[in-house]
Amino acid sequence: MAQHGACLMVAGCPLDQDIALETRTAAAGDLKVRLHLDWARQDFVQYFLRAAGLIVLPYTEILNSGSALLALSFDRPILLPAVIAIPELYELLGGNWVRLYEGELTSEVLSDAAQWAKQRPGGEFAHAPLDALDWNQLAKLT
Repeated sequence: MAQHGACLMVAGCPLDQDIALETRTAAAGDLKVRLHLDWARQDFVQYFLRAAGLIVLPYTEILNSGSALLALSFDRPILLPAVIAIPELYELLGGNWVRLYEGELTSEVLSDAAQWAKQRPGGEFAHAPLDALDWNQLAKLT
């Protein structure tokens, strides 16, 4: 089910040209899909993050995610697969900031997560509780 007024931004450089073509073909003609299939300059990444109500990181294999931490540092909720160490991030930050899914990323998972992101306490003005990830704090624990 599509969210009213929502759009999908796909940003980042595809792994290869086949994936780029598949993505462009899937998005063709859909005015609610925006593609930026290229490397995003470091100073431009903030615009993608600030424009998003939810950051979706559909990893298939991952140990940890700097992209997830970057999104959280911009106070954006994230959707991630429940693999390897990612559930630890959920435990650390809680269900108001991290949403996990099992298996494949489906349109239903995405729709549910978009609705969750809109209904979080504090909404778009909340700040992610990243104190536990402070460099000085981590250095002391190490």
